Amino acid sequence: MTANSALSTLQRIGWPLLAILAPLWINLWGQQPFELPKAALVRTLVWLLTGMALAEGALNGQPLWAKLRAVPLLGPVVLLTLVIATTTATSVDWRLSLWGSYERSQGAVTLLTYLLLLMLAASRFQSIPHARETAAAMAAGAPLLLFSYAQAAGWNLLGLLSDARSPVYATLGRANFAGAYLAILLPVTLALLLTTRGRLRLAWALLFVGELVGIGLTLARSAWLAAAVALALFALLWYGPRLARFPGVGWHGAGSPYSSGRSARGIDAGPVPAWINCGVPIHLARCCRPDCTTTAPWLRSRNDGHHVPARLPA
Repeated sequence: MTANSALSTLQRIGWPLLAILAPLWINLWGQQPFELPKAALVRTLVWLLTGMALAEGALNGQPLWAKLRAVPLLGPVVLLTLVIATTTATSVDWRLSLWGSYERSQGAVTLLTYLLLLMLAASRFQSIPHARETAAAMAAGAPLLLFSYAQAAGWNLLGLLSDARSPVYATLGRANFAGAYLAILLPVTLALLLTTRGRLRLAWALLFVGELVGIGLTLARSAWLAAAVALALFALLWYGPRLARFPGVGWHGAGSPYSSGRSARGIDAGPVPAWINCGVPIHLARCCRPDCTTTAPWLRSRNDGHHVPARLPA
């Protein structure tokens, strides 16, 4: 096995490990059994994955920076990195700002690790096989669901203690944390449910229903809202190409996810409806269909006061 293939194999193992272990990782003997060990684990695995990605890029002649430059979020991430570095350097207690408190460990190092994780994932997971591998690893939410159900029934299997008001916090320490994690899993599980056939589809269906019930048991209203928004956005992306077939039914402000020509299924969604690129901001494109002759008052010229018709060129 060459060094290049060994690095690739280790990365394929490391990403599922990160997705599986992070929500379940706890320290039964620590005063802070939840956030502190999770932050330490995520930092360790992300920086190891970064080192392996750098080494693999050096061996392949494809530097990691070249892949990161292709990520659309590079600019905002760099800006946020500069803000975190500046505020840490100018804080009253820079050591506390750098490492965070003992209770949460959410200092600059951890925050920058999250940004690094975002960039690594965005540069790596751009195809269907990678996305499905990650989604399969995220099915580790099943043990978390079992913990939640046990806690809702009054059983604390591992003797985990938390000052949370809700008794349903699984291995995350807070009910809103558990609900947020399940809300993240919800659209991924639904995508697997809709794209899988056979007996495995039943497993995804049971997991999807279990996640809905688990979110309800947390009694976290923020998680309820997150789940509703996630499902609504998923439905919009999933059925969007079908809605474009009907005259008068437009994307308006929601057309931007299709600017890349891909749908929620991860496959080519076909050509973007013509009225999306009509030359005006998408959120103002109410009358930008090719057959529309209505003038828009917001397109009034500042000089002559005349309306500019929002008709597409033939």
